[in-house]
Amino acid sequence: MLTKGGVGFLLVLTLVFGLQFYGAVTVSTLYYSSKPDIVGYGFGLDSMGIAFAITPVPIALMISAALADRFARRFGTRTALQISAALISTWFGGLIVFRHTLSAFISMGFVGGTGIGLFVAILPALVISRARPEDSAIAGALYNTARTVAGATAGAICAAIMSGMLISGSKIPNEGAFITVWSGCIGAGVLIFMLVPFLNKLGGKAYQPESPEQVINHPVRESS
Repeated sequence: MLTKGGVGFLLVLTLVFGLQFYGAVTVSTLYYSSKPDIVGYGFGLDSMGIAFAITPVPIALMISAALADRFARRFGTRTALQISAALISTWFGGLIVFRHTLSAFISMGFVGGTGIGLFVAILPALVISRARPEDSAIAGALYNTARTVAGATAGAICAAIMSGMLISGSKIPNEGAFITVWSGCIGAGVLIFMLVPFLNKLGGKAYQPESPEQVINHPVRESS
């Protein structure tokens, strides 16, 4: 299933996405809470302020996830995934550019959330579509496991970066540490964008039922 079925290629995309998304969540939250008058960056928000500031991401995520199937059917699966990767990379690029402007920094969450919603709605469906019906549960479990592994790995990598780039004479990360993490996330998005065109070649084809009893409904189509 991982090699001939093409599920393995899709799990690679999942891992890259997980490194990108889960690794930046804590870092971005920390930036919101950092006090600019003390460390020279951040917005000094309290817990309630951070909660409101990150709200655009889940709102946009829910909307785009709900519309992802229709979007993929209209423009194609590969195009939808590439747009997703481009939006997420734009989000992290915006965090770097607008890191000193709170309103713009927050508004970039709508861009990122839209990209994330498309990705998390489309990719699991592709994973399931490339497995036989009797293997669909295994494929889904592998997808969830890949996301978990990516999140744990991303947390460790980001922690290493944040602890290795400190303000002189302190244990506080410098601004460059945040920029480094966000830049890495941009690179991950670019990598996904470049890999997606190989979806049908390396990702295999969707399972083709042999009889009417094996027909299943695929929420996204396979054409570009």
